[in-house]
Amino acid sequence: MKYMSATLKAASGGFSSIITTPRLDRDGEVVVPTGIRNRDAYMTNPLIFWAHEWAYNPSAEPVGKATRLDVFVQRIESDGEYAPTAKAQNVRALVEGGFVRRTSVGMDRMQVELRDGIPHIVGWDLLEFSIVPLPSNTDATITGVKSALAWLADQMGTDAAVEPVELVRAAEEARLDLASTPGGIVVRDGARVIATLRKRRIVALRH
Repeated sequence: MKYMSATLKAASGGFSSIITTPRLDRDGEVVVPTGIRNRDAYMTNPLIFWAHEWAYNPSAEPVGKATRLDVFVQRIESDGEYAPTAKAQNVRALVEGGFVRRTSVGMDRMQVELRDGIPHIVGWDLLEFSIVPLPSNTDATITGVKSALAWLADQMGTDAAVEPVELVRAAEEARLDLASTPGGIVVRDGARVIATLRKRRIVALRH
């Protein structure tokens, strides 16, 4: 298990993160991002836990799932969604309040090389990653967060029916701004546009 520092915000929909980098961690080791061997296999069962609970409790439930895992030379990025459970929403609340700001990878080490006296994990399988209180690698960072409204915006691209009142409530909770444009309803987080909702799916917006 490798603990990574992360900056987290609240989201009922999900978040984006850097889950590992080739930085020397507090265990005196380096996890090589491109050493992951089971990226595709992991995505068939993309588990996210709270504090690696699975390691001591085989019946522990995940608090989310990864929806993306992209491997680069200097990092591995992932998007994740919270599970619709009380446990997961408690974790979301900790993240939203800024009490938890870190992630961690749980892995099987397959190959280790000594480079300049430092162990480099050059072959490994990702079992899961967790939202955790304590870090080891200070590079891994949550880079973006899906607000409740952005998550609803995702649903607008499907056949899911989203009530206007849900959009307004989500905007209020996430402290986002809604603005009407010829192309639809624009959702802004400050000056940053995070979503555009097509008007044909919205009848009215009311407080």
